[in-house]
Amino acid sequence: MIKSQSYPFRVVFLHGLFGSQKEFLWYKQNVKGATDAFLYELPNHGKRTEEAPFSLRFLLSDLETQLKNAGIERPLFVGHSLGGKLALHYASKHLKEVAGVCMLDIFPCRTINMEQFQAELPALLQELQASSHPEATAAQWTSDYGRYLHKYLKLRGGIITPATCQAFIDFITKELHFLNRPSRFSKPLMFIQDSTLPFTEDIHIALLEILHPRQAVIPIADAGHMLHITRRQEVGKHIARFIKRCSK
Repeated sequence: MIKSQSYPFRVVFLHGLFGSQKEFLWYKQNVKGATDAFLYELPNHGKRTEEAPFSLRFLLSDLETQLKNAGIERPLFVGHSLGGKLALHYASKHLKEVAGVCMLDIFPCRTINMEQFQAELPALLQELQASSHPEATAAQWTSDYGRYLHKYLKLRGGIITPATCQAFIDFITKELHFLNRPSRFSKPLMFIQDSTLPFTEDIHIALLEILHPRQAVIPIADAGHMLHITRRQEVGKHIARFIKRCSK
């Protein structure tokens, strides 16, 4: 285990939609500067069994509440997919408090693949909403999003209510686009992306350079969207360097 080191902030990991905080347990144990990290769990995910809203307003409020309850006054965010978008959106509204943001395989802007995601996933959720056996329904899906949603269901014991399905559908169709509108962020920002997948292609780098003057883009080939799991060692080294950079 890496020995703990004192920094003027606390690292906060945020998983993506249908993910879990368990994805970042390895980083707490092996990444310098992250041994006392806080693992944020999205509502209706992981161990959070209570049925909760899933709107942008609620997510931002929930994140702020959990940070306060954990005594975190100065976070440094590391977020995968939706977790990265949410972190940057929160950071842009709390610029004085946030030390920096590292986004894993996601950018704060619209892409063609993101539009496909926003079209396909609500249809799958509607199938679950109408199904009396959600996990059996999801087990038949063969698409990437379908398999990911099936994994989420298995982690939740195969249970998802129609109300939760609707909350996810409303968020994806009505609110997710707000997170695709990048706002200026002057603190350190790192993008770690799979350079061979379409999820982060079509990025207007020139616009990002204007909005995020202290950005760094780290490409990793053939890592997949879940690169923080498939390439832990490599991603962990980049995160450790980012932590050190933000401490200066």
